[in-house]
Amino acid sequence: MSDALEANKAIARKYMEAVSALDGATIMSMVADDFKIITKGSSVLSGTRTLADLPALTEKMSAKLAGPVKTEILSMMADGDRVAIEMEGEGTSVDGKAYNNQYVFILHISGGKVHAMTEYMDTRLVDEVFG
Repeated sequence: MSDALEANKAIARKYMEAVSALDGATIMSMVADDFKIITKGSSVLSGTRTLADLPALTEKMSAKLAGPVKTEILSMMADGDRVAIEMEGEGTSVDGKAYNNQYVFILHISGGKVHAMTEYMDTRLVDEVFG
C-alpha cells in the first residue's frame, strides 16, 4: 500500500479515536474548514452538519452518554482520498441503557485533514438513546 494511503489510514484512526472519546478539541484540530458530517438514515442524529455544528453535536452526545463509547475498529480500507472504517462500539446512556452500536464510516481526507465523514449505523438504537 502506498505511503499516502497509509498516512490517510493513520489520520482516520486518530480521528475515530477522538470521535469515540468525544474529544472536541482533537476533532476540531483534525478537520478542514469545509468539513461536513453526513449521517445516513432517519434518526434524530441523521442529516448533514457543517463544522459550525460540531460543538453542539458533541455536547448533545456527551449529555446523553455516561462516558466515552469504547470502540473497536474491525477493518479499515483506503482507496485514493477515502478511508472506510468498520467499527463497533459499547457504551451506556446516562439513564443506564446499553448503547452498543455497529458503524461504517467513510472519511474523505485531503491535505492531512478530514473534509467529510459519512456515517452508517443502527438508527433505531440511536433514537432510543438520543431521541
